[in-house]
Amino acid sequence: MCFKVQKVTLTLLALVIWLAGESRAGLIVNGSFETGTNPPSQGSNGVALLTGSTAITGWTVIGGTSGDGLAWLPNGNSYGVSTPFGNDFLDLTGYHDNAPYFGVSQSISTVVGQAYTLSLDLGVDESNSLYSGPIAVQVMAGPVTQTLTDTSTGTGNIWTAFNVNFTATSTSTTISIQGTQGNQYIGLDNVSVAAVPEPSTLIMVGMATMIVGACSWARRRNRSTT
Repeated sequence: MCFKVQKVTLTLLALVIWLAGESRAGLIVNGSFETGTNPPSQGSNGVALLTGSTAITGWTVIGGTSGDGLAWLPNGNSYGVSTPFGNDFLDLTGYHDNAPYFGVSQSISTVVGQAYTLSLDLGVDESNSLYSGPIAVQVMAGPVTQTLTDTSTGTGNIWTAFNVNFTATSTSTTISIQGTQGNQYIGLDNVSVAAVPEPSTLIMVGMATMIVGACSWARRRNRSTT
């Protein structure tokens, strides 16, 4: 009997894990800015993208000024800034290094009433006073608007992770991230959105794990007494 219960429990657990994975997959397209039209990692020192550009797959450039562009940069650029998240990243100060700074936006499919977490990393270069912090960005995620400020200290290229929680009010939610404070560098990379598991899902996983563990213990005990 325990074997049958365990088999059913494992099947249900696998289904729950699969559904949780599906809710996390593909919410943000190209969150590390690696693909698009002529990405900088293909051989340039950086690409300037004007407001409204959709050259970065999945993203639209926002903010900035009409005569300058968002800086889409590769590792190995002449400025000395770099990312640990792939090869390409953004500098939201762009090529004019003054406010209003640039940003990017993307619309994702969401479930009304579902809680989500937006994650991103902000970068500074504390070895260069022109590229050091503090820096800040304004994040808009559906009904939530929040300013994230990076006051990292240290040396060299430093990337700091931030999270913003929001609950979807529509089946399509716009995510936008725009620079609001900095000098000549506001690094942005590693953007993602994940659905937050419902408490009932966590309870199901916990109960399933306990049942599987109990059955395994029972089988070991029976073998040791025979």
